[in-house]
Amino acid sequence: MAATNPNLHETQAEVLKAIGHPIRLMIVKSLSVGEMTVSQISQLTAAEQSNVSRHLALLKGAGILRSRKAGLNVYYSLNSHEFHDNLRGLLDSIARLALMNGQDRRGLSAVPPSGGC
Repeated sequence: MAATNPNLHETQAEVLKAIGHPIRLMIVKSLSVGEMTVSQISQLTAAEQSNVSRHLALLKGAGILRSRKAGLNVYYSLNSHEFHDNLRGLLDSIARLALMNGQDRRGLSAVPPSGGC
């Protein structure tokens, strides 16, 4: 087995924590189509701008987002579309696992387990 890099694991855990909130996940998914302002993201998420700004700062700090200022607006975009593509694959896997375990999207039991011991 190859040696592990604890710093890499810490970085990976920080990125996963950064996307581990429903609003932040929604932000990352939304930015896959292009850059948006804080105001646009706030409308999309139905969250207060101050709350959205905190989420954006966390995502930017984790290296997931980048920003650019144009006049009075700050535009946010994904730092890497490859990240989004990989995230989409991970989310699809999570959805399949939830279905296999008889759970709906909220993690609540939707179908009683079949068979089994």
